[in-house]
Amino acid sequence: MTLRSLGAVSFVVCLLAPATAHAQGRGGPNWTTYNSDAQRTASIRTDPRISTDSVSKPGVFQLIWKTRLENQSRQMNSLTQPLLLNNIISYKGFKALAFVGGSADNVWSIDYELNRMFWARRLNPGSTGSGTPQCPGGLTAITRVTPLPQATPAPTPAPARVGGPAGLNLGMNLAAAVYAISGAGMVHVLNPQTGEDLSPPVKFLAPNAKVLGSVFVDGMLYAATADNCGNVASGVWTVEPGSEAKAIRNWTAGKGTVVGNAAPTLGADGTVYVATTGGEVVALQARSLTPSGVFTAGTPFTTGPIAFSYKNRAVVVAGNSDGRLYVLDAAGMTAVSRSEPVAATAPNSGLATWEDSDGTRWVLASAGTKVLAFRFVDRNGTPALQQAWSSRDIATPAPPIVINGVVFALASGGPRSGPAVLYAIDGRSGKDLWNSGSAITSFVRSGGLSGGDGQVYVPTYDNTLYAFGIPLEH
Repeated sequence: MTLRSLGAVSFVVCLLAPATAHAQGRGGPNWTTYNSDAQRTASIRTDPRISTDSVSKPGVFQLIWKTRLENQSRQMNSLTQPLLLNNIISYKGFKALAFVGGSADNVWSIDYELNRMFWARRLNPGSTGSGTPQCPGGLTAITRVTPLPQATPAPTPAPARVGGPAGLNLGMNLAAAVYAISGAGMVHVLNPQTGEDLSPPVKFLAPNAKVLGSVFVDGMLYAATADNCGNVASGVWTVEPGSEAKAIRNWTAGKGTVVGNAAPTLGADGTVYVATTGGEVVALQARSLTPSGVFTAGTPFTTGPIAFSYKNRAVVVAGNSDGRLYVLDAAGMTAVSRSEPVAATAPNSGLATWEDSDGTRWVLASAGTKVLAFRFVDRNGTPALQQAWSSRDIATPAPPIVINGVVFALASGGPRSGPAVLYAIDGRSGKDLWNSGSAITSFVRSGGLSGGDGQVYVPTYDNTLYAFGIPLEH
């Protein structure tokens, strides 16, 4: 185990405003797992500062800080989406923390109010090799405890109190723990205070598996694997780290490989959903992963599914290589409708969904050089998607996220096309509100956007984490 303090970690810090201006209020829901929640909605419904009005005011939304993390990029992998714990009383006082995984078996905890390293942990010091573009290896999958069903607006909770640095209050530390899957396939339950293991690591997968995402729900850790990397079959895996048996269960994709930037997806009832290049969206029972239904499109799916309720009906939506978004009835795993083709190219690896203050349900997809927005409408009692707007041209758009009605889209850039650019768009109208200009100096491949508590995070290929937001006046 290697635990390094602030003084022993080499990183570059660039503060754009006084530290006292960074207090983020510790309010609103947390981004606890890949694409925010177990339903993979990539959205936060409420936020203490981010809104269409605040983001559109000149000079208000800005680069707050950036920090270079000590990590070795592998192929196109570098950093994961940051996860948030915005309301914790730690042994060092009142803290708001962001957790980030890295491609060299690293996990970091950053005080995102002050841009200070809280702790850093190397999970597998002996890992070597660069892998291949398809199977890079090493990228650490992280998640926190994630509730079911999807969170709804609620008063800001009291801060979580966790045990001291040695983990004296194990139960409270477990509630705020970070569950990390290392490149060696081990599950580490990390103390949010220190990064130390709260319990012995559990063998979960063979080394160098390609983990698309993970989520911890009701005591179970779920993860999806793809492309048979490390001779680990494409599918879904579960383990209960707190049990004595620590039994591992899995479902193997019969056709193709699991797709998406965040998998698997869990419905509000705990049903597990995955989409595959074999043209299937499969429903699996919670915990056991016994198949309970399958929809077959005949052409490969290109995005992971999102799950939500529309007028008391559980639905699942996924993007396909035929350029359409399929709306599935979750109860019967049948297609109730599909969109018109969204673009000349298929939707990419992730969707987003949100519900506005009027109760309108929206779905977002990136395809070609656009972010496309669809409204859910009733057509003779059938839920259907109606295209509402498309964004400006955005080069190589990453999957978007939504915070309090503001759509954040990312031109991910590349070695030849240049640095990434972050855009803010009015979620209802598609109107441009703001962009980051030349603030980001590298491109984005792994990870993608996350946010909440007044900030949006961009992890770039050169292992720099950028935080954009609205500084508070004091």
